[in-house]
Amino acid sequence: MKKVKNYIYVDISITENSPHRTGIQRVVREFCDHFKKNTKDNLVIKYINVNKASFSENDDPLMNATNFIDFKVKINNFINSIRRSIFVMLPERIATKISAITTRYFRIKNLYKNLVVKDNNDTHTLLLIDSNWTRDALILSKFFQNDGHKIVSVFYDLSPIIEPDYFEKGVAKNFKNYWVAQLEYSDLVLSISKTISNELKSYVKKTNWHTKKNIKYDFIKLGCNFYNNDLVDIKVLRQKNKYLVVGSIEPRKNVVTVLNAFELLWHENYDLTLTVAFSNSWREESLMARLKKHPLLNKKLFLIFNSSDRELAIEYQASSTLISASVYEGYGLGLAEALNFGCNVIASKIPVYQELYKDSVTFFENNPADLKDTIINQLTSKKVLKEFKPTTWMSASDQLIRKVIGH
Repeated sequence: MKKVKNYIYVDISITENSPHRTGIQRVVREFCDHFKKNTKDNLVIKYINVNKASFSENDDPLMNATNFIDFKVKINNFINSIRRSIFVMLPERIATKISAITTRYFRIKNLYKNLVVKDNNDTHTLLLIDSNWTRDALILSKFFQNDGHKIVSVFYDLSPIIEPDYFEKGVAKNFKNYWVAQLEYSDLVLSISKTISNELKSYVKKTNWHTKKNIKYDFIKLGCNFYNNDLVDIKVLRQKNKYLVVGSIEPRKNVVTVLNAFELLWHENYDLTLTVAFSNSWREESLMARLKKHPLLNKKLFLIFNSSDRELAIEYQASSTLISASVYEGYGLGLAEALNFGCNVIASKIPVYQELYKDSVTFFENNPADLKDTIINQLTSKKVLKEFKPTTWMSASDQLIRKVIGH
């Protein structure tokens, strides 16, 4: 008798073609890397990139897709020649829209047919783990649903929906429209914390969004050991007066509150330094100008842009305390990373942080005065916080697989 196999198809359409190694892309890369180490006989994991013109089961899931450029060019040239001959009599705007929709639909359909081999004894599950909040993912979901297969969506947070002012208008609108549609396809929605899962369920109920019948909600943990042993074993002297901020400089991260608090401390002659390590910035032009022209720049204020893993590991180990003043997060991986390196953490009192790090970090009310007082109190406090127990990515990926296949 043939042994039943569980097939999981992981959508990596954005991450595979993205140079970014932060946020969701970092999470996707870690999960995929550890999926490859899973050797269970009854489990087969395949990867989907709807932006590829071809697919191979043995592809490295995070390989740069440049090998397919020449082939794509030939295909696109052929398609364009057909477009010109068929739509030459139509207005250009209408012809372009029609051809873009139809060719993409049939290309994804062809990818699906070549990828999913039907067998009544096997299970097939689409795992939407990437930030592919597009029509492509919905088309793919439709094919899986039409054949009676399971669809699992990973939900990171509601910020583009409930805090749209923190995002570009088009991004927030697209995100909301995608989830309005995707909840009608998804059998299971896995959030990255219990707080976010509860927020999502409450929001869906309050707004009367339509969902698939018998949709289920659950949550998973993320790992926090992004670094290899060589980086963890770096020996760096930790400096009591050194504070660190890590992440994007954007309104939601609220870096301005940290800077304002340190300016109060510097005005009172506290000998403290602040390092801001960031990978990108947007919608914070005035703050960026203020940071770059600050009178204490390279004296007590330091900026690190696009640091390597090694550089960031050194900063974590050299710093006394990481500070996060975020007004909303889905998880807060920076806190987990810092704690994993033995760094203290001062964090804003937001629900997700209180759920995941409640006994291991010091909280403050999100304003400069309270942050300043919290830092001063911490300098002399002898309070011992609970040791943080990190989740490994191997453990996190095993948990995710168990919840995806249902046991």
